[in-house]
Amino acid sequence: MKTRLAVILVGILILPTVAMVMASYMFARNIISAEVTDLLENTIKQKTTFFGQWLDDEENNIWTIATVYPLGPILQESGALASGSTTNRQLDDVLEKLRKSYRGYFTGFKLFDTAGFCVWPADQVDTLVPDHSVLTALTNKQTVFLNKTPDSGAGALAFWLCAPISDGKDGWIGIIAAIMDSDLIVQLFSDASENSSIKAYLLGSYKGAITPLYNITGQDSTRLPTSHAAERALAGYTGVGRYRDFRGKMVLGAYTYLPSPGWGLVIEQDYDEAFADLDALRQNILLLLGGLAIVCTIIAFITSNWLVSHLEHRDRQVLERSEQMIAADKLATAGVMAASVAHEINNPLTTINILIHNLHEETPATEPQRMDLSIALDEITKIKNIVLRFLEFARPQEPKFSEIDVNEIVRRHRRLVQHQAAAKDIDLVEKFGQELPPVPADPAQVGQAFLNILLNAIEATPVSGIIEITTATEEENMVSISFFNSGPPLKSDEREMIFEPFYSTKAQGTGLGLSIARMIVERHGGKLYAEPLPGRGTKFTVLLKTENQGADCG
Repeated sequence: MKTRLAVILVGILILPTVAMVMASYMFARNIISAEVTDLLENTIKQKTTFFGQWLDDEENNIWTIATVYPLGPILQESGALASGSTTNRQLDDVLEKLRKSYRGYFTGFKLFDTAGFCVWPADQVDTLVPDHSVLTALTNKQTVFLNKTPDSGAGALAFWLCAPISDGKDGWIGIIAAIMDSDLIVQLFSDASENSSIKAYLLGSYKGAITPLYNITGQDSTRLPTSHAAERALAGYTGVGRYRDFRGKMVLGAYTYLPSPGWGLVIEQDYDEAFADLDALRQNILLLLGGLAIVCTIIAFITSNWLVSHLEHRDRQVLERSEQMIAADKLATAGVMAASVAHEINNPLTTINILIHNLHEETPATEPQRMDLSIALDEITKIKNIVLRFLEFARPQEPKFSEIDVNEIVRRHRRLVQHQAAAKDIDLVEKFGQELPPVPADPAQVGQAFLNILLNAIEATPVSGIIEITTATEEENMVSISFFNSGPPLKSDEREMIFEPFYSTKAQGTGLGLSIARMIVERHGGKLYAEPLPGRGTKFTVLLKTENQGADCG
């Protein structure tokens, strides 16, 4: 019962706390997830806007170069377009000047004819084979951004911004290709935000990574494994969600498509890192809850022990009250019966006693009948004593309290039974405590209780046995008076039965002596109980309170 109660108490104390913590944890995860998602959406919008502005500036720069600088007339005068290359000093000067002027934007320039063959520098054999869309754009006098190398065999990653070179009329005679600073582009997207765990990367239309990818080993890679965000971005979609990235790790990511130059932009936050602080806090809270559970378990067991002990004590009190009520009912019934029987017997018994007494007095001492009459008078006296006990049991008197010396009361009634004890050679031993506090009690009634216990002890003690009387001060303002006899120990089922009215183990007993003794003791607010001592005998103990119970002790 104690364990079950402790488990229930632990559940009451811990489960609501655990439920509240878990609910708070899930609520916090949802908030963090929403905040990270908003951050990713805002970041990808900012990057898209910034990249668009940057690309517009670069296109304006290359368009200015293609239209303002006299590249067309120089090419026509040098004959480079016909020969396929040129070492024109004037063209060298112009392009060198351009390289210096646009150093922060472009790392170099190349000139191509409309077929895509390099005409400057003279030592280059590069080709730039424009597809239909590029030719259409150049014909319409538009700039073209290319993110593939013109070196067909090299495979080195390069970014080109191309513009048509005007022929001075409505057509175009060549292409100027500005080599863009790839490091600058990588720098634009290498750090998506101040949060280092958020990464961004660009994907080319050829499904290769433009910016270095972060992989599981921490090494950069330009290879693009299959990824949900990559496929969606290159397919022209924009979105945000939770998915597995190219490494197979769970991330929160956002992606979009950049129409010009046809790239995909992906920004991702590692899922575990996003909740690292929250998970660490959860671990600390779980440890705290573990400690709290231990403390609550200890408290629950202590509380359950106290509650069970309290309930058991209450049940014992209820049982004692029930037993007292049952005993009171028995005593009341027995009292009514005893009073009726005693009254009916006493009147004729008195008449018989008087008549036999008169016959005894009138019979000469020499007559043998006088001895018979003496025996009859003795037996009548015994009957009268039995009737007197019935009357004492049936009509108990209210105690008249006064402060008594327990040792003195015991000593006085011990002297009353010393002749009966001597007849059986029983040794009466006194072990009286010193300086016992006075006890509020009726000396006559308490003395009667002691006398009944002593008479019962003498009857139970064998010849040459011992009766030991001990008095002492106990805790809780009590005085104990113990009567030990060396007779056969009581059986376990007799410990309470011997105090019931009319119960007796002796053929000549009335079964009222110990019942009257307990009734007197309980009327004084005390207790009387028997304790068998295996191999030694039986001890009867009376406990009397030393505090005044509200009665007049004057």
